[in-house]
Amino acid sequence: MTTRGQNRQAGAAEQTESIRVAIIGAGAAGCAAALGLLACGVDEVLMLDSASSGEADRIGECLPPSCVPILQSLRLWDDFLSQGHLPSVGSAACWGRNGWGFNDFLMDPHRCGWHLDRRIFDASMLAAAQQRGARLEQGCRLRGLTRRGKGGWLLDLEQAGQPLRRQADFVLDASGVAAVAARQLGVMRNEIDCLNVSYAYLNCVDAMAFPARSWLEAVENGWWYAAGVPGDRIVVAYATDRKRGKPQGAAAWMAALQNTRHLWPVIRDAHPIPMPGTVRITAAPSAILSNVAGQDWLAVGDAACSYDPLTAHGILKALHDGEAAGRAVAKALAGNPQALQNYQTGVFARFSNYLRLRNRLYCDEGRWRHMGFWARPLTQVARRAG
Repeated sequence: MTTRGQNRQAGAAEQTESIRVAIIGAGAAGCAAALGLLACGVDEVLMLDSASSGEADRIGECLPPSCVPILQSLRLWDDFLSQGHLPSVGSAACWGRNGWGFNDFLMDPHRCGWHLDRRIFDASMLAAAQQRGARLEQGCRLRGLTRRGKGGWLLDLEQAGQPLRRQADFVLDASGVAAVAARQLGVMRNEIDCLNVSYAYLNCVDAMAFPARSWLEAVENGWWYAAGVPGDRIVVAYATDRKRGKPQGAAAWMAALQNTRHLWPVIRDAHPIPMPGTVRITAAPSAILSNVAGQDWLAVGDAACSYDPLTAHGILKALHDGEAAGRAVAKALAGNPQALQNYQTGVFARFSNYLRLRNRLYCDEGRWRHMGFWARPLTQVARRAG
């Protein structure tokens, strides 16, 4: 693969601080990668986080029962149990039918899933990485990436409006869908579909009346989702396509929620405060990089590939792929570059499996197949593939 900037030399800037691995991003995937690296004995791990403290709640709060082994492998399970996340007994969906269908976790060996307080969960992962030896620099944005003549990279950063430079033997892109390092390298991102998700947190007078499961209802132009989260709140999201996902005020969003046939009666029993404070909108693409690893670099989490939130795999994928990425990088640094190719093969295979699952799920909803959201070409392709 030919990448931009690989032949530029760093020159006099070679005197800047040098570290083994620079991780661009400090979310779940980046932290899991750091923990994987540290577990393999790689020191000098630097996490560069563009986020500022006190940012808004991040959408994505469900972990299935199968999260237990990876949390145990990352040595996070004991702390996780003390963080006040809410157990979930399963899911319910009005999907392809005019009524609820239930999927319970009772037969799963781990018995329950979890609805997270994302701020606590993310902070705990970052704290664990730092406690085990990773360094963190906050408010850093990657502005340039130059390959050094002797191998590795020179990172041009910006922090608090000031230029900053770091050298790294290896760069791991965990910057989310922005994939800032991969884009600097000219790696193509292949987008298959993209939803617009508008979401809000509803404060409830009687949150305990909201059943401990995730809820999904398909509607004419998309689908609604709701789950109880810590703090007597319910997170509610509406997913549709870009054409129909234009910004709308809280009143219009709430009116649309109240117009749902099945979901609103379940939420109403928890006595939510009439109006959400803020309705936020985020893009949710199904996309993958043409390459997720190369010489001295690797992408992980949503930077490598991102899934439709309908599959509810986002956080679990970040944890599994993050640990796998950390171990692959450690092997590559120890002289086994084949580990990067093996990692890429695994990411590609899992993305193919995801597309089959996505196709099957959209194929299962046929009530509005000739209308709006469900009649768009990408949904029809999913139906034919399913």
